[in-house]
Amino acid sequence: MRRLFRAPGFALVVILTIGLVVGVDATIFTALNAVLLRELPVPEPERLVRVAAITPRGETREDLPYGDFVALRDASTQVSLAAFSRTQVTAVDPVTRRVESIGAERVSDDFFDVLGAPLARGTRGVVVSRELELRMFAGDAPGRAIQIHGRTETITGVAKEPFRGTNLAAPADLWLPLERVIPSAVEGPPNVRIIGRLRPGATVWTAAASLPLSKAAARPPHSRWRIGSERAMLIQPGAPRAVAIALAIAIALMTLAALVAAANVIGVLFARIAMRRRDLAIRVALGATPRTLMREILLETMPLAIPAALLAYAIAAIGSRFFFAGLPLQTRPPIDLAPDARVALFTLALSAAAVFCAALAGALYARRTTPKGLAARGGSQRTPALLRWIVAAQLALSIVVLIVAGLLVQTARAYHSVDPGFEYARQLRAAVENVPLPRLRELAARLRAIDGTTHVAIARNTPLSRQSHQTFRGVDGEPIDALATYVDGDFFALLGIPVQGSTRGVVINEAMRARRPDLTVTGIARDARFSALADEPEPFVFLPIEQAPPLANAFLLIRTTRDPAAAARDVNAVLTTFGIPPAAHRLEDSVNADRWLSGIASIIAGALAALTLLLAAIGLFGVISASVTHRSRELAIRAAHGATRASLARLIAASGARLLVSGVLAGAVLAIPAASALASLLFGVHAFDAPTWIAVAIVVTCTVAAAIALPARRAMAVTPSELLRES
Repeated sequence: MRRLFRAPGFALVVILTIGLVVGVDATIFTALNAVLLRELPVPEPERLVRVAAITPRGETREDLPYGDFVALRDASTQVSLAAFSRTQVTAVDPVTRRVESIGAERVSDDFFDVLGAPLARGTRGVVVSRELELRMFAGDAPGRAIQIHGRTETITGVAKEPFRGTNLAAPADLWLPLERVIPSAVEGPPNVRIIGRLRPGATVWTAAASLPLSKAAARPPHSRWRIGSERAMLIQPGAPRAVAIALAIAIALMTLAALVAAANVIGVLFARIAMRRRDLAIRVALGATPRTLMREILLETMPLAIPAALLAYAIAAIGSRFFFAGLPLQTRPPIDLAPDARVALFTLALSAAAVFCAALAGALYARRTTPKGLAARGGSQRTPALLRWIVAAQLALSIVVLIVAGLLVQTARAYHSVDPGFEYARQLRAAVENVPLPRLRELAARLRAIDGTTHVAIARNTPLSRQSHQTFRGVDGEPIDALATYVDGDFFALLGIPVQGSTRGVVINEAMRARRPDLTVTGIARDARFSALADEPEPFVFLPIEQAPPLANAFLLIRTTRDPAAAARDVNAVLTTFGIPPAAHRLEDSVNADRWLSGIASIIAGALAALTLLLAAIGLFGVISASVTHRSRELAIRAAHGATRASLARLIAASGARLLVSGVLAGAVLAIPAASALASLLFGVHAFDAPTWIAVAIVVTCTVAAAIALPARRAMAVTPSELLRES
């Protein structure tokens, strides 16, 4: 440790290099930890599984008919199953008349038993969270009445803290019996999601084999399946492979950045060992063994991992606060992104691993010291070949990170420029629940009277919200599987979607017309990206709102000429007079939320790319500078024999160019599979987009040229008098 205090510059460089890179990595890991790794607060969460159905077209769906759940629950011998259906409800305290819009889950009778979530007080039935009990009922909820959409229920129990439902990203405050709504469902049994707990001795695979329906399967998204933060937040039905690829790329980027940082520290450590070669040679002459030298280098360097980890943790704590900065407040998921013990362990482990790799390489270099080092003159040694290879590897890894970052930036640009097919500026949407259609029409009429309002539409779904699949039968009896929703005639004009024909009737989009040109409809709407901006328009059927069954959930869409924030206040005021919680939001916020993930991914990848390239450039600068120092005698002899200043500069530049060529070639070889793996996550850009690859080559070349320039100027200043000073 005393040596470190005598060399504060070396210690500072190592701490900053490792701390900055690991800090960026830890910021990424903090988000992954909050979204994917945190577990439900129940016993043995790793034994929880999900059940999904595989359609004949190979699509994975987690929303299953209630009848399928009953059949699975009664027949399965390997897993205990429960069902739930998430919703948003309007809750009213009949005593205080306090109104809240809260997240709720309609659950099967054995839901709490399957999850292992005991109740703090009371019995199963109408259960509230402890947080809602404190917020709405002053800490005494059992036996109190609560009105849900005008229906009075009696609270029977309180969930034990900190349980808040199956999705940490969307906490629930109320659980209602699912069986109670089954008999009254006009449109047939509702779809539910199924969660299960493996019985003793059962595995995911034996449980899947025990399911009686061939189309059902309990399947984890990866080998470390845990229910955690309800991975469906990121893993939409049918998309586990894409998310697995995204996770692999994130981990690969973090690993590459850590390797570049370790390589940079190796260069600094080699330079320090070279400065101490005379001291080390004396120690060897006095009897120190190579193992002793290695142990000394390791013990001197490893303590630097602790302050580097502290710096990284601080960066992660600050950086994670800005992770959701691009999202509007109302669309931000209530996820705790504060670094926890797992993040602290990650920063310490990664910092220690990077420092250890560097220290080990330095120790192996130091163990080659012999007493001949006592006779070594300054400028007489060559730069270690290993260090040159390490710098070339730094360049190669930097190129891979730059390619990935460039493609993600292009994807983010494509997201921001893609035409969704509908107008979203100055549009508002408000969710309403269990409001009869006549009441909705009365509400729409009141909203049309608001100053600046040009259109008001009623719809079951809105763009970029969860869409519903339905199966129809054509005149030929063939099943037609398509997305479907119920809308009124003002829907298309409000969204600026042109329609050929009449909007008063059944309208399909162009994709549906291409699939089934034989259908008889009243209008054909232009294609629009209703599911997600990255998805091509799917076949869609728009049915008249009059044909809709009683709407448990619906949306009011409002188009205004005023400032959306001011218009939203007026809309919320009207909703309040109708006893509906104020919930008007800009449709533009949904579009921005859909674009957010690609934007944040490009920013983080860009930061990693810039940092790794900077470290690679610093490493290259150090190696070339050391080469000039080590070859000063050779350069002086060349100058004495008539070598020009330009030829000396070319000599040094040539060594840098060789490193550049080897690094670029190796980087290109590594970047090809990396870009191929990234292809399924890209949007609007090809994995081998020529402008991106050319831009990366230009940036790397310019950076390397800048790193070589200063050492080359030093080489030009070498004169034959260096020989006299050397003597």
